[in-house]
Amino acid sequence: MEKKWAQLEKLDASRPEVKEQNYRYHANLGTFLVHHWARQGADRTKIDEVKAARDEIAKAMEINVNAHFGRETYQLRALKWIVDPPKAEGSQNLPNLLGWSFDDIYG
Repeated sequence: MEKKWAQLEKLDASRPEVKEQNYRYHANLGTFLVHHWARQGADRTKIDEVKAARDEIAKAMEINVNAHFGRETYQLRALKWIVDPPKAEGSQNLPNLLGWSFDDIYG
């Protein structure tokens, strides 16, 4: 990924094809970082790896928020949840990661 970034930095970022490659770089790097963290045992003492992944996904979304039909929106929510887990609300056993209400789901 470092080699790819070195090449991308040399290109005109305003060109659509370069913009797409910048998006892919950040989206892929964020995904790679969190997968590496998880494969290494999801050690919370190494949460900075997840924070770096979160930041890369956020950069990708700045470039193309609607790529993959908005998938990164939920990936970013999941990364934020891992970094700073919400507390369960009311009688729920699990936090509401997606932020959906019963009306959103069944209404």
